[in-house]
Amino acid sequence: MVLTRRKEPFRYLLKEPESCRFQIVDINGKAVHTKLARAEFINVSKAGCRFAAKLDLRHTHNKIKLIIHIQLNEEPLQLKGTIRWQQQVGGQLFLYGMEFDPDDRMYELISRELRLLAGRNKITVV
Repeated sequence: MVLTRRKEPFRYLLKEPESCRFQIVDINGKAVHTKLARAEFINVSKAGCRFAAKLDLRHTHNKIKLIIHIQLNEEPLQLKGTIRWQQQVGGQLFLYGMEFDPDDRMYELISRELRLLAGRNKITVV
């Protein structure tokens, strides 16, 4: 019998990144409403996601909350969360890790979306 001490949820890599949009809704505790920016949705778990964008959000200097707008299956999703890390790759591309805001309804929705993506063979476990 194998025992695991895994405390974080499994992460699911999309075989083909999905185009999405995001908007910043809070910077350092102050509400803002920015225009939608383009991004590529790379992977997801029940706790958060990774995406890539050409925008430098300067995460090290700011606490940023945002909403990602994406449609993985039939239903459009609005994933709310906080940027946890940022990494520059290449010249003008940035990777971001976002932790979802705790929301039981969103966890259920993400679980359903993951089952549908797995059924269509569009994700792999990382």
